[in-house]
Amino acid sequence: MKLRYVKNAVLFADLSEEEQKKVSERMRLVRYREGQTIFEKGDTSDVLYLVKSGWVKVITAESTVLASMGPGSLLGEADMFMGRPRSTGALAATNVSLWALSDQNLEKLIAEKPKIGVKLSLAFGSRIVQLNYYLVEKSLKGIPAFADLSEEELLAIATRLTVEEHRRGDVIYCSEESAEALYIIESGRVKLIPATSGDGDEISFVELDAGAIFGEMGVLTGRPHAESAQAITDLTLWALSRKDFWEITGEYPAIRVALSARLRAHLSPDDQAIALEHLKGVPLFADLPRDALQGISKRLLLRHVPKDELVYAEGTPGNALYIIESGQVRIVSDAEGEREVFAHLQAGDFFGEMALLTGKSRSSAARAETNTNLWMLYRSDFDELLVQYPAISLALSRTLSERLAQADQRFVERHLRRMSLLVGLSSKQLEDVSARLRPVKYRSGEVILTEGTPGDVMYLIEWGRVEVLSRTDGSSRILAVLGEGDFFGEMALLTGNPRSATVRAVTDVDLLALYQPDFDELVLKYPTLAVTLGRVLSQRLSRADEYLTGELVATGVRVAPAQAWPRPGREAGSVTAVARTVRPRVRRAPRLLPGPAIQQGLENTAAWFAVRSVGAKLRLVSVFLLFVWLCGISAPATVISALPSNSLGEGALAFLQTPTATPTLTPTSLPTPTATLVPTATPIPPTPTPQPIAIIPTDTPTPLPPTETPTPAPPTNTPVPAVPTDTPTPEPPTPTPAPAYDFVLAEGTPRRLGPCENEGGHHILINVVDAQGNGLPGIKLEVTWAGGSAEIETGRKPEKGLGFVDFPMYHGTYSVRVLGARSQVAEGITVDIDRNETCPDSGNVQANSLYHWSYEVIFQRTY
Repeated sequence: MKLRYVKNAVLFADLSEEEQKKVSERMRLVRYREGQTIFEKGDTSDVLYLVKSGWVKVITAESTVLASMGPGSLLGEADMFMGRPRSTGALAATNVSLWALSDQNLEKLIAEKPKIGVKLSLAFGSRIVQLNYYLVEKSLKGIPAFADLSEEELLAIATRLTVEEHRRGDVIYCSEESAEALYIIESGRVKLIPATSGDGDEISFVELDAGAIFGEMGVLTGRPHAESAQAITDLTLWALSRKDFWEITGEYPAIRVALSARLRAHLSPDDQAIALEHLKGVPLFADLPRDALQGISKRLLLRHVPKDELVYAEGTPGNALYIIESGQVRIVSDAEGEREVFAHLQAGDFFGEMALLTGKSRSSAARAETNTNLWMLYRSDFDELLVQYPAISLALSRTLSERLAQADQRFVERHLRRMSLLVGLSSKQLEDVSARLRPVKYRSGEVILTEGTPGDVMYLIEWGRVEVLSRTDGSSRILAVLGEGDFFGEMALLTGNPRSATVRAVTDVDLLALYQPDFDELVLKYPTLAVTLGRVLSQRLSRADEYLTGELVATGVRVAPAQAWPRPGREAGSVTAVARTVRPRVRRAPRLLPGPAIQQGLENTAAWFAVRSVGAKLRLVSVFLLFVWLCGISAPATVISALPSNSLGEGALAFLQTPTATPTLTPTSLPTPTATLVPTATPIPPTPTPQPIAIIPTDTPTPLPPTETPTPAPPTNTPVPAVPTDTPTPEPPTPTPAPAYDFVLAEGTPRRLGPCENEGGHHILINVVDAQGNGLPGIKLEVTWAGGSAEIETGRKPEKGLGFVDFPMYHGTYSVRVLGARSQVAEGITVDIDRNETCPDSGNVQANSLYHWSYEVIFQRTY
């Protein structure tokens, strides 16, 4: 009998007989007497009623009768389905019997038979809340894009879903239509048909089953649909409107992040046309023919990145190039701290192209500043385009050379300019220094230098902080904390003595190492470095003197002048010995012996200098003399010579002249002309008037230049000095012979490498070594091919060795030689990406730009 009432109720009419039976089994019979209240307005809506017999009045809070409900009528279902409190009251008009279905029993029934909940929602006209549990636990959690969302976030989605039904063959939406909703398939199958440009492109369909999402890219990006969606079978969908999506993602941003994380989609034909114009602005593609650009635009994918989310982090594989379709992106040094912002990019800009050029890991990070749409080109697609369009290979080689040169220049300007040691060096000189520096990283707490150990390297701090420690009486004291732009470790290179302190990383640090041979060469080559070192050395000696004095005073020791200190070789041994023999128990205020502070500082420095080794003394004296020469002679002369001549008096000019010894006339010799050339237009008269020269001999007359020698007329208005005819013509200096060495190809090279032997490297791997096999950085090489040439330099792959560099090539024949010396030529190097080759060591991956045939070339220097 209960089943008969369920079948006759309109709400349950579309359920199958089995489903109606399931519903009737969950109902229980309740009875109310005439005049008894069944529920009141505002009560919790946790039960719906089906009237079996009797009559019920539906009333307002003021007891106004709204309706009378008889047998077969439903009571309270709307409020329960919508999850809201009772909007009306119910009063038994007669004795009444009711079939009651509780909210909990309906939820359990829907979890067991989800179709019942869907059909009740369709009959009711909107999704019933009793479906929430099923949608969260059984539906949304099973979708990969939502797997990591919290229950609160999933419930926010579930409460906004509406149910739709479509018949087989129905079109859900068409390509280029505005995206009004995203869809989740409850049951049935859907076919996605990509839009075509009408140029004969092959159409490929995608079929989706229950649990799949589609239409989400349009809702995320605000772009029209790039494909059409059609029902293959009768279909039940859950729809989330664009308006509701933007509202819930405003409150729960993680939903947008989760949905977009793995989402990629092909561009529509209209977007491909727009992208083709953008590609012309990318230097890598600027000179490509239109067919190649069209091939690239068809490979582009659309990606959405929510605000403040990473596009990629530093250290991740470089697998794609990006063009900003809309939004903003900033390029930063690192994803975690963003220590340095390199660029702010907007719509139309591109980034990440070095991934296509080098295949190396990302050296920086990219983060979206707003909700951003990107067009991306994967490296794997780019590899296939290289085979299809050879012009891209030539553009790649040319752009790589240009970008490497720009990267070097950016490194010089961005990093080396900040180094205190390199202040005053020109850009060209900084490039020379840059070629000798080697990057090194240390973690926080790691020891970089150890006190007492030999030193053959100094460091410049690119980023991070270090502390300098000195060990005294068994404990370590912090002498200094150094940061970006500072340098340390130079004292061991100057003095040849062991390290005088320990240096430890306070934070993670990026350092640039400069080794002893390069250091010595740079100091001799660029005197400005010696001046900087001299100044820093003076400052550090002064600080060391103050530190030593303060330490002695702090322990109550009376500090005497330096002449009273024990000298090397005497019994006491050193100032430290004095400090250790006196051990007062009570601290006293500083009490220095009277004497000028400057004199005491000089005497302390002299005492320090006296205990240095002979080699250290020679190095320090050389640096000091060079400093004096630059500051006392070279710099003033340069300044004065730059001033106008009429701004200085004759006496000043005469003082700066180099004195020339005047020859003495003897009966047996002719007078020797001086080296000073005198114009014939202004002869010097033999007058006793003294001239303002630096040295004027009193007894030796200055010979006059011969006046009979005719002076040829100069071709210009500039007066030409007269040259005495009896002056012998000096012989030209003998030119320094060029280095007598050649670069020859090592035996067995060029050698072809298999797909696994040069993973991630470019197609020509070059190594230049000396006669002993040691790598030679900074050697210029020229790579030529049918379409042009490029100049590269060794030392660009320090992870392989100092003499290594590599170069990308894809089609054609290449040759390599060393520039600036006699060199054999590595010829006939031909490489292609053979798609039939695989790399067994990497899971038989098919040959691509990371695994491919390549060549190794080794040049050896011989004398």
